[in-house]
Amino acid sequence: MKIKLINIIGHIYFFFNVLGLPAPLTFTNFISLLYIDKIFRVKNAIFYGIYIAISLIYLIIHFNNGVHEPYYLKTFFYNHLLFISTLISYYYVKKNKLSFARLFELIAKSSLILFVINIGLYFTEFQSIVWQVHDFNADMLSIPRYKGFTYEASFYATIMSPVIIYFFLQFIFHKKKKSLRYLIYTSIPFALTLSLGVYLALFIALILGIIFLMGYYLKIKQIFFAAFLGVLLVAVTVNVTDNVISQRITSILKGEDGSVKGRTVEAFYLSNIMAKEKSLLFGIGPGQIKVNGEKTIREYYNYPPWYTRVSIPNASAETYAVFGVVGFILRLLFELFLFFHFKVYKNYFSLMLFIFIFVYQFTGSFITSTAEYMIWIFAIVHLFPDFNIKNNENFFKLLYQKN
Repeated sequence: MKIKLINIIGHIYFFFNVLGLPAPLTFTNFISLLYIDKIFRVKNAIFYGIYIAISLIYLIIHFNNGVHEPYYLKTFFYNHLLFISTLISYYYVKKNKLSFARLFELIAKSSLILFVINIGLYFTEFQSIVWQVHDFNADMLSIPRYKGFTYEASFYATIMSPVIIYFFLQFIFHKKKKSLRYLIYTSIPFALTLSLGVYLALFIALILGIIFLMGYYLKIKQIFFAAFLGVLLVAVTVNVTDNVISQRITSILKGEDGSVKGRTVEAFYLSNIMAKEKSLLFGIGPGQIKVNGEKTIREYYNYPPWYTRVSIPNASAETYAVFGVVGFILRLLFELFLFFHFKVYKNYFSLMLFIFIFVYQFTGSFITSTAEYMIWIFAIVHLFPDFNIKNNENFFKLLYQKN
């Protein structure tokens, strides 16, 4: 049986992309360079030229305001590698989009197999490779969170979100037992990440997707209403029983969950302090959070000297700190451009995934995350034509007639 290259690259991306590499480098960054000739196509060259121009303007402004040059230049060149890698990834995903349905099935199976294997690792000295033990507040016991072979649990949850959305929609539209089975395979390790920021973004994506369909079809169709009730039922069940998820939700509502506060309100608060030190309009510059954060972030959280991970765990807040108000606005405008230019609203999968990553950028991720840019790519390429709204109009009409 011939193994497709995309299936190999797909498994590397979903499970092993950052294993053993210094953040934020990924194996797919380097794999993409094998297709570097694609960047010299006229359209790609224009995009890259625009990026170079903008980054050089920022470089001049930042150097004029003062920066730590080694950190700045290292991040500056990585950003260019990431941009090139993202352009090439877009080309590759678009070219191979017909292979993604099969790829996602393989990923679902592999995710469960790896999870079962990694349960065994929890009881060994290698626990920290695939599990992180988290103290959500001072009164709670330490809770293990599944992170696979990634940086942290929320990163794994983010990467797997497109697969979760795909099989959820597959089951809703086609009612295949196989789709439900794959959804369960993926959901078990996904649930054990305990990443409420990702859960919330997915829930909002579902709600806003339903609201969009209300406007498009005038009424909520039975199947989507049932899906909403199903999600609501799970949420209620989780919260009326004593379990690690309900404990964390309670902690959040009491304002005791440092992880959530650190990824939302505090992230923007600290970003604003750092941006003010140089320029609110243009920020402090790439790589400078390592410098400015040593004072601002370390003092705010009273980190011990041995703690080296000083960062802003929120992509939007980090954009504000690094590139200022101008960069933050450009980020949102570009996302708006992607939404309308690629007609994301014409495909259920694209719409839900776009809403998900749009929301999640305000509660997590980071601006040099390959995973985030891949999700944007998955959202705009229209991977699954079966979910095109126009293709499913008869499906909804049939539901309406039955009602």
